[in-house]
Amino acid sequence: MSAWREADFFTPAERAALELTEQITRLPGGVDDATWEEAAEIFSERELSDLILAVGTINLWNRLGVSTKLVPPPLKRLFADEGVEVPTLGGVGVALGG
Repeated sequence: MSAWREADFFTPAERAALELTEQITRLPGGVDDATWEEAAEIFSERELSDLILAVGTINLWNRLGVSTKLVPPPLKRLFADEGVEVPTLGGVGVALGG
């Protein structure tokens, strides 16, 4: 997602969430006032708290995965027990939301 600023298809809300996410996960640092104010104009207090909690949780799982060299199971094995057919794209399994 490093090129999100150059992409022209994100909504203002998505751009605010991406900027907030970058600043939350960047250490040391934190969220600057301008970014917080922009996000607060777009999102309610509840939405901001949900966004911060989601970013923090994903960041924690990423850090745990990196520090323990965690490797996710192949998608085919992950869904095999449920009888779900996993489509492939160039030989790589992809999970489709529904």
